[in-house]
Amino acid sequence: MPDLPVSLDLFQTLIEYMTDVAKGNEDIEEPPRDTEPVIVFVENFYLQLFQNEVRKEITGINLDNKRIAAKARYTLKKAGARKEMILLVTWFERLCDIYPDLLAVRYGEEAQHYVEFLTEYLATLLERIDKWAATVSDYVELRTIAEEAVRAHDDMVASIG
Repeated sequence: MPDLPVSLDLFQTLIEYMTDVAKGNEDIEEPPRDTEPVIVFVENFYLQLFQNEVRKEITGINLDNKRIAAKARYTLKKAGARKEMILLVTWFERLCDIYPDLLAVRYGEEAQHYVEFLTEYLATLLERIDKWAATVSDYVELRTIAEEAVRAHDDMVASIG
């Protein structure tokens, strides 16, 4: 079994969280904590992806790391990388843009930013992960759990209404 670039446990924790949201066991109207499973998933997914696939180190979600990602994207394009990988890098850049709004929810901004993050940003991220994993034959397990995460996300969104 090949080493995977990201931990499958990250996906399992995210799936459990989305299932809890779908069942009404998690209140998404409350400000997200740093330890919120979806926040932990997104941060660690990108840290691992950049370290193991892009071969660049990012240290968080901010403008400095967005610049690192933009340079990496340019390098990937020049090297002929798969578009699925490039789309994941661009989606990290988008995360760097919206992350301040997500953090602001903790300080009185509308919870709608977090709900939009859960329903819109996360949907695209999971779909892009699934498509990327499908391009690498050694990533069957990653693809399988990504597909499971997409289904759990669909169920969560349906429950939010």
